[in-house]
Amino acid sequence: MKKTIVVVLTLLSLGFGVHAAEDPLQQGMKLYQKHHYTDAARVLHGYLAQADAGQKAQAQMSFGMVCLANARLYGALHNAATAVQVDYYRKLVNTAKGDAGDSRMAPFFLGQVYLETGKLAEAQHWLEKFITTHLAGDRLYTEAQIALGTVYHLQQKTEKAGQLWQAIEDTPNALAALAAAYNQAGLTGKGQALFDGQVRPRLPTSSRRLDILTVRALLQMFAQAGRIEQGFETLARIDLKAFVHEETMQTDKSVRFYDPALLDRLRQLYARTAVIYFKKADQSGNDKLRPAARYFLADAYLLAEQPADARQVLDRFLEAAKGPRTYRQRATVKQAVCDARLGAPQALRKMLSRVNGKKARPVLLGEILLECGQNRIECPQVVQLARTLLAQLDDRSAVGLTVALGSYYLHHQQYEPALTHLEAGRDKSRKNRIDANPPVMLIHLAQAYYRSKQFSEALEIYFEMSKQFPAVRQIQVALQGVYAMEQRSAGDAKIF
Repeated sequence: MKKTIVVVLTLLSLGFGVHAAEDPLQQGMKLYQKHHYTDAARVLHGYLAQADAGQKAQAQMSFGMVCLANARLYGALHNAATAVQVDYYRKLVNTAKGDAGDSRMAPFFLGQVYLETGKLAEAQHWLEKFITTHLAGDRLYTEAQIALGTVYHLQQKTEKAGQLWQAIEDTPNALAALAAAYNQAGLTGKGQALFDGQVRPRLPTSSRRLDILTVRALLQMFAQAGRIEQGFETLARIDLKAFVHEETMQTDKSVRFYDPALLDRLRQLYARTAVIYFKKADQSGNDKLRPAARYFLADAYLLAEQPADARQVLDRFLEAAKGPRTYRQRATVKQAVCDARLGAPQALRKMLSRVNGKKARPVLLGEILLECGQNRIECPQVVQLARTLLAQLDDRSAVGLTVALGSYYLHHQQYEPALTHLEAGRDKSRKNRIDANPPVMLIHLAQAYYRSKQFSEALEIYFEMSKQFPAVRQIQVALQGVYAMEQRSAGDAKIF
């Protein structure tokens, strides 16, 4: 397929041709290429309304690509944040009073993190502890009741959940959180009815700032309902560096607590936005864009946790018999991932058994390794194939496969080989700059550093990333806290 100047620079490498871009599209995609996803989203989002009919599909495709990249980024940041926050908050609740003083607020935030990671028994323990030791009536007490109700409902303790939820006060903030909790518990109809009937009419005007906890609930509700414009309007009304609560402990040390769910709600918003705009590009009538739109639509559905929809789109993509061979092969891997998430974990393993070392390409092996890592599936044959192939490749062509292998090792908690491969895949002259390295790779490298207790190296990465993504602050704070407590010195790590 003939390559042309393209709007979506990633599509150029796929071989999907589109027409040349006007300046706003070029500007947005140059920012995307530099991994400045927030700025790229702002430029392209502003351009969508003014794009003429001939460029509308290209603008939709470009914006979808940027939102997809943001969704991947915030999903990776959420995983990194919850891992560090669990360690930090556990240290705070276990600290002896003679040392730094027990934290009264840490049980609430620890319970929230455990709920985010699906560890319901641990979440129940810490949320109940917070409720029994905290005064009723304040905002965090109400949030703890709502979260504990969600835990009970997910544990099939529906009567106990209902008792807690029925006691929630009638305020816009509390009801917004309750509506989001209904959604999280699978009661989407009830949550949307509450949100539309009692929350939206009472929300403050768009000129007023909103607190982080309310924004988190609103992002979840707007993303779930496909009200993307309202989601982005809400996002513009907060400082992503903002903390939820600051506590002064017995030694006069201040601890700032952040919302562990915010990063995931950002993932949800961007993933749902990507779905909407890839569907528009697919339905635009532009035959040159359609194969790419369908391929990336499947990715967006997976990030939005809709594997059944992703599977259907992948089937359509492969039935069309268009698109580069490599991406058709990658689509078969994603089909197996969809099947695994829909309750057939053997699908991915069967697909792995069909990999032939003589035919395996670096891109395909990398895709398999990434999916096996994220789904916690052991694939030793593919790992061996990748290691053998890496020995035959030059440095430039080996980068993608090296990073994929490092990410695989990280997800399987093999931190030494993870560090070796992720460091090898990083740009050596601009090692922590996001314009020279994929941000998700840097997040994985920072996680490997953290797990290897190389705290300064991890903080350096997050400091550089925070220049473009301010929500990274919550990871920096928790990581600095762990570092300080590990080293018994609060001055050993600083956030600049």
